[in-house]
Amino acid sequence: MFRNLMSLILVMLMVSCGEKKTSIQDLHSEVMEIHDTVMPKMTDLHSSRKELEIALKQGADSTMVFNLLQHVDEADEMMMVWMDEFKMPAEDAEEQLKMDYLFSEKKRISEIKDKIEKSIADVSAFTAQYVEQSVDSLR
Repeated sequence: MFRNLMSLILVMLMVSCGEKKTSIQDLHSEVMEIHDTVMPKMTDLHSSRKELEIALKQGADSTMVFNLLQHVDEADEMMMVWMDEFKMPAEDAEEQLKMDYLFSEKKRISEIKDKIEKSIADVSAFTAQYVEQSVDSLR
């Protein structure tokens, strides 16, 4: 009986440890999935910057362009800093420390993703409006 009880306790401990590892692995995968989703958008962000520079040279509202450029540059910098700073705690660190870190980084990379997507959308809306105004002025 004692042996069966000890076996049951041992199995429960192994299962609970395995769940923690899986949770950490799952959370790490979620963080990296967000990163991998937004990383290709960095090309779009850089293209947006070039579009703004062209619009500025063509006489677009400099206040608006500089404001949009600032947002584009902030989004770009946020991503570069995140990639530089993202480092998992040591393998032997406490499980809760790892979970807390990953939850924090998931929130952080999600905010960066939102900032990048908003910057691209804002530039796209501005350039569409600018092109439309330019065409109207030629008529």
